Amino acid sequence: MKTWKTLLGAAAFTLTLTSAAVAETAYVPGLHVTEPNQLVTAKKVKRKDLFGMWGNTSKNADGSLLNASLMRPDGTGRDLIHFQANSGDTTTITQDFKWKFSRWRQEFRQTITNYTVSHNDGAPEQKPDEIG
Repeated sequence: MKTWKTLLGAAAFTLTLTSAAVAETAYVPGLHVTEPNQLVTAKKVKRKDLFGMWGNTSKNADGSLLNASLMRPDGTGRDLIHFQANSGDTTTITQDFKWKFSRWRQEFRQTITNYTVSHNDGAPEQKPDEIG
């Protein structure tokens, strides 16, 4: 089981995957995915399997979303989240984080260390009391 925990503004969320799944956008040495959106279930994920770029895009009735994450071997990373509403309004979130992975529990934990939010390509904003 893998658990993803993050803090965005004052709202926290947890995503739990019941299997260790690797998406097509993940960099995993020796893994080749040929079908779009194909998931490969791994028997056991190792910490080094998480290094590199991860990404996802989606679109629904409200707009489109781009999410990219860089996972560094030193336990740090950066997320870029860009949402474009069908009305044309945009929100871009950049967040730096520290991460830990327990291969025994197959659990991923993320702690946000810095973030900025910008709306409609405006100046980035930050509320330091909401970090952490």
